[in-house]
Amino acid sequence: MTTGGAGDLDPWRVIDTSRPTAHEDVHSTLFAVSNGHIGIRDLSGEPGSGHSSGTFVNGVHETWPIRYPENAHALARTGQTMVPVHDCHTTVIEVDGAVISTLDATATGHHREIDLRRGVATRRWRHRSASGALVEVAIERVVSLVHRHIAAVRTTVTVIEGSPVVSVLAVNRLPPSDWSGPQDATADRDPRRGRRFDHQVLVPEVRRHRRDIVRHRVAVTMVDRCHSSGMLVGCAVVMGSSRHGSGSGDLELVEDTALKPGEASRHRCEASLRPGESVELVRVMAFDSESPDGSRRSSEQLADDSEERALLADVGGFETLVADQVEWLERFHAVADIEVDGAPEIQQAIRWHLFHLAQSAACVDGNGVPAKGLTADGYDGHYFWDTEVYLVPFLARTLPGSARRLIEFRHRHLDAARARAAEMSQLGALFPWRTINGEEASAYYPAGTAQYHIDAAVIHALDRHIEATGDRDLLVGVGAELLVETARLWEDLGFLGSDGRFHIHRVTGPDEYSAVVDDNAYTNIMARFNLRWAAEVVEHLRCDSPHDHDRLVRATGLGADEPGRWRAAAESMAIPHDARLGIHEQDDGFLDREPWDFAGTPPEKYPLLLHFHPLVIYRHQVLKQADVVLAMLLRESEFDLDQRRRNFDFYDPLTTGDSSLSACVQAAVAAQVGRVGLAVRYFRAALMLDLSDSHHNTIDGVHIANSGGVWAALVNGFAGVRFRGDEIAIEPLQDDVGHLLPWDRLTVRFLHRGNPCRVSTSRTGWRIWNLGTTPIGVTVDGATVTVDPGATIGTEDRRSSDSNAPHRPD
Repeated sequence: MTTGGAGDLDPWRVIDTSRPTAHEDVHSTLFAVSNGHIGIRDLSGEPGSGHSSGTFVNGVHETWPIRYPENAHALARTGQTMVPVHDCHTTVIEVDGAVISTLDATATGHHREIDLRRGVATRRWRHRSASGALVEVAIERVVSLVHRHIAAVRTTVTVIEGSPVVSVLAVNRLPPSDWSGPQDATADRDPRRGRRFDHQVLVPEVRRHRRDIVRHRVAVTMVDRCHSSGMLVGCAVVMGSSRHGSGSGDLELVEDTALKPGEASRHRCEASLRPGESVELVRVMAFDSESPDGSRRSSEQLADDSEERALLADVGGFETLVADQVEWLERFHAVADIEVDGAPEIQQAIRWHLFHLAQSAACVDGNGVPAKGLTADGYDGHYFWDTEVYLVPFLARTLPGSARRLIEFRHRHLDAARARAAEMSQLGALFPWRTINGEEASAYYPAGTAQYHIDAAVIHALDRHIEATGDRDLLVGVGAELLVETARLWEDLGFLGSDGRFHIHRVTGPDEYSAVVDDNAYTNIMARFNLRWAAEVVEHLRCDSPHDHDRLVRATGLGADEPGRWRAAAESMAIPHDARLGIHEQDDGFLDREPWDFAGTPPEKYPLLLHFHPLVIYRHQVLKQADVVLAMLLRESEFDLDQRRRNFDFYDPLTTGDSSLSACVQAAVAAQVGRVGLAVRYFRAALMLDLSDSHHNTIDGVHIANSGGVWAALVNGFAGVRFRGDEIAIEPLQDDVGHLLPWDRLTVRFLHRGNPCRVSTSRTGWRIWNLGTTPIGVTVDGATVTVDPGATIGTEDRRSSDSNAPHRPD
């Protein structure tokens, strides 16, 4: 990606000036815009350019029967796949009657960017026509971070030389049935890829065309039903065109009746232009969806609602949407921006990650966050533990409303999780490893259902949110029910062995290269935390809030003896440990397996999952991703520094990094245990994973969990910030020879109990500011001090650190 030299690199704009190709889906991912409800990939908007379809609405999915050659009880039965919806950004531009394209040999000056402060993605290029006229085309896209259902595209064609006739044609259509993007040789056997269908997924229900003569607007409304899932999705598009320069004013949009299969409308505007004049076409879109059973709204109601939203948003116009976007992003950056002095490329990449984290969940409501956000359909658009372990900790400290809604989403599917647990012959609730609608959709149970640690991930997210916000209402309501049902699952799943320890057998931890094992250390450590906290919360409610306790008993059937059993299971939990090596064994028997032959495995054989049978991998000491290391990041208090160093040093050489969730975790923990060189190496790998397409699958979407891991590596790793209950702990980065930081200065921002905070770390010390309205407790070297509103403490020279003035929220 071309971003300019270090001297002129803009840390707030990611720019690409390479010449487009017919298949450029990696760039389509990197420059995608979304808001958690709508996602639009950066497509050229030109028909026939070879791009995969690019608009997604969170939760809209097709279902399909999972067929097994050999059947077994409780296997997942129905697959779920997020599908693209209405394409309302295809644009055909003609100059003097000839269609122009970014792919033309005469197209020059290609420029594509995403402005991280405006939240706008732009394409721009110039075209020299056969008649000699030179025009510049600009296509701007925005998905509103303020208005959940709204997106807009503005196409502007400006004449530079000559006096051509310019025509702009807006095409609104369904994605074709064969909407798959370019596939490489391994696509059909890569489980990370989204499923493709051989039938038209969206079946038309409603089509409306309306013209507003007074405002010179055309409205097109489409509602369609997914072929198998029955889910309704609606889209309304309000279009208007104008001419700028001499003779400026509205241009009439003329309907083109030569529709092609799948097209809902074609509208054209045309004008003869002179140098400096331009034609502009604006499309304001509203997307909405319906539950699969259609119980909430009919297709006509969905059409009415979508049309009303689009018409209302169109009144303000494109610039108003952008102004709202700028204001939202200013507030976000005030509490979330991270600055790295002296490393402009790193700075730009960090802000790209922060932007994608924000837009993945800004307007999420009623759904989860897919593993690729809404930037593509990798992993079928499923929700995994990625949200709870990697995304919610960030959101709790920057966008706590979104974090809360994601926890409420899990609670909304609690009954389905209870049903899944019963199907698996367990008490309590078992959340699905892969899902969209709340049901398990993982067809490969050793790396799916066996990952019971998804339950603890949900509770981890709850813990991080409560820790950040002190949201008691969420804890005593939604949170308490989640705690009871997950603790109930753990206590029923495990058993007290003859050795007096509580064991959990036949599960899979985060490292999917060791499947269906006994006493996975990560799982047992997280289950212990889950059990302890559940018992504590229930006891607190019983003693201090009898009304809430009674409600919890009614909602869950909680028995009086259950918290005691949970506490006993937690205190006797088996955590594998090898005294000889002084490490926590990943699982019982891991050290007995044959070490993987790393020296004899050529680079082209990675990732191992695509080149070796699972059983071959399972028999060896080899990791897909950090496992015990992740436990040390999430439950740091369970390990002393020496244990953490020993564990990290042992498992790091065994970790392939085949998972996109690995490098960021290794970076964070390496920084915490003083392995600064490794921390920097892993951090760079995580930072550039998508921007350099190092895993060769950015085509399938942004690795949003990795972006959350980048944040954790910076805040909890390099900046040395730890969150412990209602206090903040500062543990500055330091390696064995005392080096503090690989950059000149690192500045992080976050929210703590409603207070915006800023922490600055440099090679000369650290400093924390309380920019809020209530005091906060800060612990350093075991001593806790109170930092009043507006005050600052630290070891860094205040004069030098104040030169980098903190953002202050409105």
